[in-house]
Amino acid sequence: MFLGKFKLWFSKYRYTLLLSVMCALFCIFCLIKYDLYIVKDNSMLPTLKNNDVVITKKVSKSNIPRLTGKIIVFYFPYGRNKSIMELNVSNIYIKRCVGDPGDTISISNGYISNSKRSDTINIFTQEIDYSLVDINSLSPRSYDVITNNHNYKCDNIFNMKQIYIPRKGETILLTEELYYLYKKIIDSEGSYDDLDSCYTFLNNYYFACGDNILKSIDSRHWGFIPESFIIGYK
Repeated sequence: MFLGKFKLWFSKYRYTLLLSVMCALFCIFCLIKYDLYIVKDNSMLPTLKNNDVVITKKVSKSNIPRLTGKIIVFYFPYGRNKSIMELNVSNIYIKRCVGDPGDTISISNGYISNSKRSDTINIFTQEIDYSLVDINSLSPRSYDVITNNHNYKCDNIFNMKQIYIPRKGETILLTEELYYLYKKIIDSEGSYDDLDSCYTFLNNYYFACGDNILKSIDSRHWGFIPESFIIGYK
């Protein structure tokens, strides 16, 4: 009798049951493949504004696609100790990747160029005379790795000469200027001998900036992002 009632119930609700199972499987798939974040500032204007919801695809550590031009989510590469990179899971940033490992980037009048692309990456940058901007009023100096380095000369965060983004296994001639540019990477990787004239990077790194380049605190200030700190992309 019970079996008969079950068959009757199943025949009546089988499509609803099937739909529920499919929805559950889809939700599980989304939880595995995607993350949801809420934007907490205006550094990505006009693309993203404060309190916008962003759905990103999780990265596979064994097969990260080229990220330049994409919006990325990552753990901020510094904690209380600002002199060395460390995983800071309590501080998640959303920016636009402007350089992958092995790329060379430069910034001219606020526009970012990448050696692997023919176009300007930050197409949303407003037409501003950056020479009139008071840099000190915009950027806190505590994290400055590139623009506030007396051994690595840049005009300001809107005009930066060519910067090579480290790629795992790549060896560079370590001049004094480059040593100070990559010092936090070198200190974090812990494989440098003071007698060496060259350095081989142990990891891949990325460079990211906010679309609202006037009001964004990003890689121009604190430097490179280790590959292992990348969470996802859009």
